Amino acid sequence: MHETASRTHIPDTHTHTHTHVRWLTRAARAWPRIIALIALLAATGGLLHFAALPPPAAAQTTSVDYDTDNDGLIDVSTLAQLNAMRWDPDGNGAPLVPNSASYTEAFPGRFSHMGCPLGCRGYELMTDLTFPATSSEPLYHWTPINDFRATFDGKGHTITGMNASSTVDAGLFGIVASNGLIRDVGLINPSATTTGSNRNVGALAGRILAGATVRTSYAAGGRVVTSGSISVAG
Repeated sequence: MHETASRTHIPDTHTHTHTHVRWLTRAARAWPRIIALIALLAATGGLLHFAALPPPAAAQTTSVDYDTDNDGLIDVSTLAQLNAMRWDPDGNGAPLVPNSASYTEAFPGRFSHMGCPLGCRGYELMTDLTFPATSSEPLYHWTPINDFRATFDGKGHTITGMNASSTVDAGLFGIVASNGLIRDVGLINPSATTTGSNRNVGALAGRILAGATVRTSYAAGGRVVTSGSISVAG
């Protein structure tokens, strides 16, 4: 006759105690939230209102094409854009001072390299421009654009009332450098003044270097003022 030892299962009270403690701890932590939810339900008559989240802000894209006719010339339609040419005298759409505030403000949201399909090589005037008539307005005092090495095509348009002054070469352009090309633009009643000695002054350009070209352009009315300049142009 074999005797079988009986085994009695003794509950692991230590494990059960820890489980209950964890549950009670979590319940205690959640209780303030439950009370707050009950209060909110009471205040809203049992209805919860959730405000719709605003859609995520769209990423700013650079989408403005400033060469609308794809001829490689950046469109100039405002005085601010005319002024911004000084930051990119090569006319290639890459300003000498990257992210220059005046260039960015003049050509907001621009495509990379202004949208010229085969690269930009200058500017074209898209409309007649008129400078402000009072000295308190921006750009009344025009600082000549120096070392301009690109194309500026006026397309038969005019620029009226320019008041350029400088201690060096003065005009709409101070210096048109080699390979620069100015064509088909008219200046109406311009004023150009240089106060420097042995400097050059002209309504359209103070100095035109060898290799630069100016053609079918003119100045009507206005004046040029010089102090000891070596050259006065129209």
